[in-house]
Amino acid sequence: MFSAKQSNRNLSFIAQSCQVTGKLSFSGDMLIAGTVEGDLITDGNIVIEVGGSVTGNIYAKDVTVSGKVCGEAHCHKIIITHTGYFEGDIRSDKMEVAQDGQFLGQRHLPQEKPIENDKVVSL
Repeated sequence: MFSAKQSNRNLSFIAQSCQVTGKLSFSGDMLIAGTVEGDLITDGNIVIEVGGSVTGNIYAKDVTVSGKVCGEAHCHKIIITHTGYFEGDIRSDKMEVAQDGQFLGQRHLPQEKPIENDKVVSL
C-alpha cells in the first residue's frame, strides 16, 4: 500500500491512543490504529490496523480492515484480514475476506441500480 512509487502522496496516521470524532476529508493514504467516529473521505487508501476502529462511512480507493469497521465502505477494493471485522454494506469492485475474517452485511457492485417497476415485463 505505501510503496516507493507513491512517495509523493500524503500519509495521515491516527495513533492507538487517539480518538477522533467528525467527518475527515483528506488527500492521500491513512493508517488508523486508534478510534474514528465519523466519515472518512480520501482519494487514497485506508488501512485499519488491529485494535483500530471506525464507526462511519468510508470513501477511498482501497481499504484494508484488520481492526473493526461499522458502517459503509465505498471503494475499488476491500480486504478483510483474518483479524478484521466489518459490519455494514460494502460497495466495491473487488472484495477479499481472509479465513477467520468477519463480514456481516451486504456487498454491492458500485454500478448496481434498483430495478424500475415500469420496465418489468410480465408474460
